[in-house]
Amino acid sequence: MYELIQVSNNSYYVNCPAKIGLYRCEDNGVYLIDSGNDKEAGRKVRQILDKNGWTLRAILVTHSNADHIAYRKSAPEGECSQSPRAEYPRSAPVRRRSAP
Repeated sequence: MYELIQVSNNSYYVNCPAKIGLYRCEDNGVYLIDSGNDKEAGRKVRQILDKNGWTLRAILVTHSNADHIAYRKSAPEGECSQSPRAEYPRSAPVRRRSAP
């Protein structure tokens, strides 16, 4: 569990219950795609990053379920506090069509 699997040249995932995605830049900076389901997952991801000499650039959170946001809870002080965050406008209300 928590094995790093390479998918393509710069794309990986961490084989764990939440299947954490990882994209590695040419300068060894990495972007996590989601971050696991608890503090232990965060610690294990940190170990993988350290073992490979990678620097966390940002965490791309696909949605706010608990199994996607754990690393932030276990990150060293300040590591995630300056991560970029996208702001999206609210979607227009969904209008349902009535049956003809």
